[in-house]
Amino acid sequence: MRIGLTSGFKATNIGNAFFMDGAKYIFNKLYLNNEIIEVGDLAVNLWRRGKKSFKNDFNLLNYLDLDLIVFTGPILNDFINCYYHFFQSLSKRKIKILFFSVSGYSFSKEEIDNCKTFLRDVKIDCLVTRDSLTYEIYKDCFSESYNGICSSFFIPDYYSDIPVSNIQKYITLVFDSLPEPLISIYGNSKEILSEKNVRIFTKHSEIKYINKMLKVCESFLPFLNKQNSYTNINEFKIIRPTHNSTLRYSWELYRRCNTYVSEISQGYLTLYKNTSLNITDRVHSAVASLVWNRPTRLITNSPRSILFNRVRGEKVTEKISTLDLNYLSEEKEKLMVYLKDKF
Repeated sequence: MRIGLTSGFKATNIGNAFFMDGAKYIFNKLYLNNEIIEVGDLAVNLWRRGKKSFKNDFNLLNYLDLDLIVFTGPILNDFINCYYHFFQSLSKRKIKILFFSVSGYSFSKEEIDNCKTFLRDVKIDCLVTRDSLTYEIYKDCFSESYNGICSSFFIPDYYSDIPVSNIQKYITLVFDSLPEPLISIYGNSKEILSEKNVRIFTKHSEIKYINKMLKVCESFLPFLNKQNSYTNINEFKIIRPTHNSTLRYSWELYRRCNTYVSEISQGYLTLYKNTSLNITDRVHSAVASLVWNRPTRLITNSPRSILFNRVRGEKVTEKISTLDLNYLSEEKEKLMVYLKDKF
């Protein structure tokens, strides 16, 4: 059996790599006697502003010899119609389609109505969600569905450690969409950083304002962001990973000290595994530190953060938190059991 795992767009958002590589690990582990192939997603999925020119696109996916193709991420969004003819062609070729570790994007009524209309016309064989809200909305649109978790929670299972040395204790600040907040730390570096000894100065109204501005013209964000170029907070070094490294100017990427940029995920995972505290506006940045039991705070209004509710981690958007790793382990095992004999 040949199983194709769609992948790509990792440099535009390195968090995509976290759940895509998680899915790759899961399918390789479960289906040892099958051929697991990583294939590129539809190009129009990224270059959507120029979709009129896609009459000139050569879509290799139309010619793949597969038995099952797997799509991951927040695919249940307003852009799903771009897959219409492609999914129809897959059905004609008797290729099964699995939506795995998927979610909605905005969860607006318009988005949901659009996706349900799409799913009535196109046959998707199975749905495995990464949050309970997506499951409840779409479970009846599929012949089979499972209330799963995000495949990015499998990071510790597939991550290849990168040995590092001589880095002092550090904090990661990851802000691609919002102004970086001011941080104050009380006490000393021997204490575990938590709500007791960390103050994060940001306003919920500011988040709403910036999100609104992003919809108007996100390219002006660098000029809206009040820059903090400090390199340390007390005895902690500040390291600033950015999850969006392409389609941006170098001066925009490196406008803050100790910025980390890469097109592969291992360096990011190394930083998150060893951070003393991760404060971020990126959902999968928060996942990557939480799975290592690192104190984490996610500052966002994104409805996609609901994936933390599925693993009892919803408090991460309210305060510095960690996960119940025992519960997470149980949910990971349940997902593996469900998938084991499915295909």
